[in-house]
Amino acid sequence: MLFFRTFSFLPKAARGRALNPSAQIVIRDFVVHAYHGVYAEEGVTGTSFRIHLVIDISPDLPGFLTDALDDTLNYETVISRVYAVVTQNRFHLLERLCRAICDDLLCLERILSVDVTVEKYLETLTPSPQWFGVRLVRGRDR
Repeated sequence: MLFFRTFSFLPKAARGRALNPSAQIVIRDFVVHAYHGVYAEEGVTGTSFRIHLVIDISPDLPGFLTDALDDTLNYETVISRVYAVVTQNRFHLLERLCRAICDDLLCLERILSVDVTVEKYLETLTPSPQWFGVRLVRGRDR
């Protein structure tokens, strides 16, 4: 008698088919003070920006076996590049900032795709301060 597992914990679309191997680096809540925005005062006082990244890398990178930093994508490299994009430029829109971060990170050959969310701390749109943001997902072929 054969038994088949239903994998009920998986979304219906994923049941009954093999899952493709994948690997991701996740960086959450990276907060940077910068000067982006459409209003002149934002260029003077600045505000906090919270950045979340999900970076697709190959599960076949040697670092998964060798435990050597040179064999994988170094988080420090990612953070320093994102920090440079955010602090050395001034954009009016979060959409453009997201695009600039994606474009810069996709220059790293070990990155297959990047999912970036940039949130801006706003005190004026609601009765209490809130985070508002934009998310952009880009790959090498997009």
